[in-house]
Order: sequence, then C-alpha cells, then structure tokens
Amino acid sequence: MMKKLLCFLCPMLLAACDLQAQSITAGKHSRVETVYGTVEGYQDGNIFTFKGIQYAKAERFMPPQDPDKFQGVRQCKVYGPQAPQNENLRWNSRNSQTDYGFGNQFVVEPMDEKECLVLNVWTPSITDGRRRPVFVWIHGGGYSGGSGHDLPCYEGRALAEAGDIVVVNLNHRLNILGYTDLTALGGMSPRIALFGKFGK
Repeated sequence: MMKKLLCFLCPMLLAACDLQAQSITAGKHSRVETVYGTVEGYQDGNIFTFKGIQYAKAERFMPPQDPDKFQGVRQCKVYGPQAPQNENLRWNSRNSQTDYGFGNQFVVEPMDEKECLVLNVWTPSITDGRRRPVFVWIHGGGYSGGSGHDLPCYEGRALAEAGDIVVVNLNHRLNILGYTDLTALGGMSPRIALFGKFGK
C-alpha cells in the first residue's frame, strides 16, 4: 500500500516543485537608469524587483525634497527603513501568538526618520517598452504605524505577474513626523507651517 501511495505522490510532488522553482538573478540585466542614477534590483522568475529605492529626502518637520543624484550603481535588493513608530505592535512576547505577530515575524527593516522615504517596484519587464498599468499601494496603520513590507502579503511579485502590471508600494513618514499641522501656532515660516500637508 505504501509503495502505491509513494508511486502516486512522488510524480505530483516533483511536478509541484518544478512549477514553484524560480531562478533569481541579478546583474547588468536588472539595472535601470533613473533621473537620479542607476539602480540594480534582481529578476525573480519573470518579475524584476527593486526594493528600497529612495524617492525623496526630508528634514524633520520640513516638506520632502527630491533625493540627491548619485554616481555608480545603487543596490536596491532589500526593503528600506520604515518610519519611526511605536514598537508595541512589533513581534514581542505579548503579541507573538496573534495573527499580527505571525505576520510581523518577517519584518526586519530598521526604523530611520531620514531614510524611510523609499519605494518598492515589481514589474514584468524593464526592456520591452510596453506601457503597463501601475498599481500603487499605500499601507494602512492609522497614519501611525506600518510599512510597505509590514506583512508578507504586501509583497507585489504575484500581483505583477498575474495582472501583467507594475506594482509599487512605499514607506512614508508617520504620526507626528508626517501629519502634524503647526499652522495654529502662528508666526511660523510657510515652509514649516505647511509641512503637514507634505508628510507623505
């Protein structure tokens, strides 16, 4: 009976493994020229992935500015820092056995106020010249927590492949650093008084 079961299951398991196997490569074929410089991601099967691309820079309580241009090739293969936030929702002894704790066990990005303005991109191609729909997703979290890779399901590879679309998600400033409005204080410079409107 066991032999029959193995003879039946082995081909199915091998076929499933073959379907799931995806090569991951990186190099010149996974580089893209941006207006700020060249970024290198990686190719995961049929999908090109770029993680942690800086889209802006900002000083505390100031509107975001364009990022600095750079020379050479910038590696964009891992998720960038997330905005500073309360760590009570991260994996710890109190929430480790909850659904949220299960998802957050995979979140390893550091928190960094100045470096958190980053985005991630998944696309079926970077060379075929096709104009694809772009799906931009901004994480939840009540404007005070979360990141573009807060949970494993936020990863955009499967959606990009299934829909033949470009998927983008991002990190942005949160809480007091992103949404405070100082206009009621009066006498503030316009740049500071309006920073809350540019917090994303």
